[in-house]
Amino acid sequence: MRIIVCIGNNLKYDTRVKRHVKAIANYGHDVHVIASPVPDFQYGLKEQENMTHTFFEYKPQEAPINTEIMDFAKRFNLQEIFLNSFPILECSSYYNPPDLKHYTEKLNHLVQGMRWRDITSRISEEMSDEKALSYPLSFFEKSVQFAEAVLTQRGEVILCNDEDTLLAGVAHKMKYNSRLIYDFHDLMADISDGVFPQMYSNVLAIFEKQMIQYADVVMSVSKAELVWSKRHYGFHAPAIPVLNCSESGLDIKNSYHKNNVGKKIRIYYHGMCDHSRGLFELITALKQFAEFVLVLRCLPSDVLTQIKQKISDEQLDKKVFFVEPVGAEEIPEMANKDGDIGFAFCKTEDCLNWQFALQ
Repeated sequence: MRIIVCIGNNLKYDTRVKRHVKAIANYGHDVHVIASPVPDFQYGLKEQENMTHTFFEYKPQEAPINTEIMDFAKRFNLQEIFLNSFPILECSSYYNPPDLKHYTEKLNHLVQGMRWRDITSRISEEMSDEKALSYPLSFFEKSVQFAEAVLTQRGEVILCNDEDTLLAGVAHKMKYNSRLIYDFHDLMADISDGVFPQMYSNVLAIFEKQMIQYADVVMSVSKAELVWSKRHYGFHAPAIPVLNCSESGLDIKNSYHKNNVGKKIRIYYHGMCDHSRGLFELITALKQFAEFVLVLRCLPSDVLTQIKQKISDEQLDKKVFFVEPVGAEEIPEMANKDGDIGFAFCKTEDCLNWQFALQ
């Protein structure tokens, strides 16, 4: 059996998907991964005879792009789903203020009611509609391009990871009659408080609700996330929680590195780098405490660049240190090696993903 795996990164730090790919190959199936060069083109797995990969690279096109997107929808009879998710796709003059206002109001009408209250009441990123429009447009354009790349690969099963690869899975199922497994690691519509404009969150929620109906199996990282999605999206496929568990076998109690006695106390943070994590506030507070330093282990991002600029501007280079990201299996050991106090600053009630992560 040949199985196609779709993922929006290079697998370098994605231990979950790496485990899935290895398990499929070890079971004797042929597995082909279609990955994205994020953060770079260094693929995270060593290839073998029955475990191969290709990279998909997103190439933004000049506006208007709705014609290309809707042409793809027509090939697979998905026009209604596309327009129900993002009504402005039927209009080429989407940056014209009257048209933008009309279709934004139409989108807002689609998310009225209790079903969408968790999404419409989220703490979203403040942004004008003109600027916010680029988010769903890019999402649909990238999804279509990714799908075109996936459609060049035959397979009996397609495993899609997260919503940005879901369209590719649906199109593949329609073309090849393959079985579709959808594994969502996050609820993209509310991935973190203060991240993504509300327009984009609304589009993501409606689109995922409609497209998930095509899945033959739905997986996620937590039971709570599946319960929420089942209740709000109403899909009928089997829902299977597959938890992210470390395999390090580390004895935390006896592994703490005591070579930091008498030195600065290291506050340690490992995770996503966005404005909701409290990192800017923590860096500012460091100036008041001579005995503390901060150790950050984050993937590259625009926000991380802003943080580094803030550190430079406030001359805190000797108070904040950066260490290389590692895979999930190395997290416990490296956290004990590089830090003394763990740091997490978030309000779980402000974000569905945070709530799911702790259940």
